[in-house]
Amino acid sequence: MGVNFKETKYVGSKQPYWRGESKVLPGGFNITNKLPIGTFIPRGSFVKVDFDKLEATIIKYVVIVGGGTASKPRIPKGSLLCKGDVVMKSGGEEVKITDIDTDDTTFDTITLSKPIQDLKEGDILYDPTNIPEFVVESDKTVDDIKDTTVSISCEAVILKNVLGAFPEEWKEGHYLKKNHNILFINQ
Repeated sequence: MGVNFKETKYVGSKQPYWRGESKVLPGGFNITNKLPIGTFIPRGSFVKVDFDKLEATIIKYVVIVGGGTASKPRIPKGSLLCKGDVVMKSGGEEVKITDIDTDDTTFDTITLSKPIQDLKEGDILYDPTNIPEFVVESDKTVDDIKDTTVSISCEAVILKNVLGAFPEEWKEGHYLKKNHNILFINQ
């Protein structure tokens, strides 16, 4: 006679903040990005803030997955990229996203205005016009085109292995380049 174990799976994601803590700025910030209703903005997403207007711009980036081409790379489902966004690979030139094919269940395929040379799995495409200053404090789903607000963390210790890869240009040592109160650690 033995013990029978039953596996239970729970929906959710890992918490990017060490011990779940961060210092939050007062008030909500309206996002300036034009994101489709239903878009999920995860906790720990990078943002740039305009304090005078109480606005936040979500800084978009994505890690390329295998199987695509230089002009039609594959990206993970759930990225924040939209048709019309301008992105670049580190050291490369800016290209525009002209289409996003979401038909496959495991990845999306973006069409670029021109090929990015030597683009490969693991490379990062990112918004070249904004450098992040803060991070989103809690998960948010876009529920209104005009008035979606996010809470912003101005100080946090972030677990690198949970957050994943992001552009090296945004870091200075173990800190966010524009805000040394955002620290990245291994746990």
